[in-house]
Amino acid sequence: MPHRTAARRETMDRITRTAFHVLPLLRKKLMKTDRLQGEYGISLSHIQVLAVLEQEDTMSVTAISHALCVAKPNVTPLIDKLIKEGLVERKRNELDRRVVNVLLLPKGREKLHTVYAALVSDTLVRMGDQLIEKDMLELERALNMIGKVLSEANLPTHPEPLPRRSNARKSNKKAPLSATRIRTAQPSAK
Repeated sequence: MPHRTAARRETMDRITRTAFHVLPLLRKKLMKTDRLQGEYGISLSHIQVLAVLEQEDTMSVTAISHALCVAKPNVTPLIDKLIKEGLVERKRNELDRRVVNVLLLPKGREKLHTVYAALVSDTLVRMGDQLIEKDMLELERALNMIGKVLSEANLPTHPEPLPRRSNARKSNKKAPLSATRIRTAQPSAK
């Protein structure tokens, strides 16, 4: 059993390191997120809200926050800006008046499709023949698999924060932080 736990930890370590390497590459080489704000006046976060809404047309703020794995208070300003731009609107749920839904408007769908088309064209021009069809299909398969595995995993979207190293030092422990102590250390009360 200890060998299995060590092997799982090593695998997760490799996944974490790979994710930190790959995520910036996706943003810079595939998504060109810096271009979204400059040319289209919309951030990646706003595009993600529109993309989630496109799948359902209307969703509660809570459902959007769960789909994006973002805290509800962080979603509200995104929605407020999209409303101001005329891309979405808030609408009370007819079955439960306490619930406020967000509805994707035709202008929002049009903006999303414009950005998608621009990203695809831009990526094809920049990549040229560097990415052959086989590689593109493999990349698509890998991204679909990542989405499937993470969507099906029953993981909390907002885990407890990791203890800070400085908090562990305040508890007067002299030994360096080991992996076990990092997992079990509790932040000191202030």
